[in-house]
Amino acid sequence: MATTTDVFGRGTPEIGTPISAEKTRMTFSGLSQAAGGLLLQQVQVSYTQQITRLYTLEDNRVYFVAGRQQGQMGAAHVIGPAGVVGSFYSQYGNVCNAGGNFTLLGSAGCDINNTTLIITLERPIIQSLEFRVQVEDMLIGTSFQAQFLAMTLNDA
Repeated sequence: MATTTDVFGRGTPEIGTPISAEKTRMTFSGLSQAAGGLLLQQVQVSYTQQITRLYTLEDNRVYFVAGRQQGQMGAAHVIGPAGVVGSFYSQYGNVCNAGGNFTLLGSAGCDINNTTLIITLERPIIQSLEFRVQVEDMLIGTSFQAQFLAMTLNDA
């Protein structure tokens, strides 16, 4: 495709693959039915590993020593009519149930059925809960923080 030049002598940029806000999704998959009615508003995930630099007195070398990895996740949602919040927190807040995974499926672009990112959080355990309500909208909001053992990331 021929590039045209605008009045400032610059080339006209080409349009990349469009992304539609209405078609962008981040959803839970593989959870109990409890997750279906969470009405998620926000999700953040952090995965870190401890790296120690080890220096020697004999020479100018540095050694990287990888420590243990750990993950944190936070999510905020609105309590809806489905009545699933209690069972969700009971299932994932109990350390004796730490056998499941959270899987986040992300899709972006103009096709809602086109999953582009798969994030799996292994063995999540909810650590803290918060509830709130504001007089302006009277929506009951809640958020939680969880930790998990490992994270995998795959392009779909």
